[in-house]
Amino acid sequence: PSMEISEVAQTEMESVYEVTAGSETLYVYSQGKFVMIGEVFDAERRVSWTQEKREQFREDALVELSALPESDMIIMGDKNGERYVTVFTDTDCGWCQKFHKDVPELARGGLKVRYMMWPRAGLNSDSYREAVSVWCADNQGAAMTTAKNRQELEQRECENPVSEHYALGHRLGVQGTPFVMLDDGKVLGGYLPPKKLLSEAGLN
Repeated sequence: PSMEISEVAQTEMESVYEVTAGSETLYVYSQGKFVMIGEVFDAERRVSWTQEKREQFREDALVELSALPESDMIIMGDKNGERYVTVFTDTDCGWCQKFHKDVPELARGGLKVRYMMWPRAGLNSDSYREAVSVWCADNQGAAMTTAKNRQELEQRECENPVSEHYALGHRLGVQGTPFVMLDDGKVLGGYLPPKKLLSEAGLN
């Protein structure tokens, strides 16, 4: 009942509709009594409808991300670097904390780090409230470091894009943090040691 539905479309299957809810695709019998969750494979075309939809979500999300101004991100590393990574991060994720400790070395290597807030526990969690506090801090970078060092962070609230970051991450296929993506759209996955990450970016 609380699901936010953005689109309903008829499918080639009689009495079955494709329902888009956030980044999820469901298939619903016309009476609304039955919901099918899983892969739908088109045997004639030999393609997965579910995978096609997922890829369309990601392509649209990449366009949206490319249009997002850096003022809607937290920028660290070499802020003037020609190459950058976009990192969906969570303040209480151990690998995110390890990645954050590498940021000074990435900066020395000439890599810009563009942080997007992605609280894994969801939008009604302590992680979300901490992400908002980081965003609303006078010095976002220092607040990020404080939070990821598990030190006490001043709780703050303001207008913020955390929920938009979270939704965009879902559409890109983020399932865990850190989710690291190069500026050419290549997904590097989770944590990489700094030398390996700089090498992937073509930096020594």
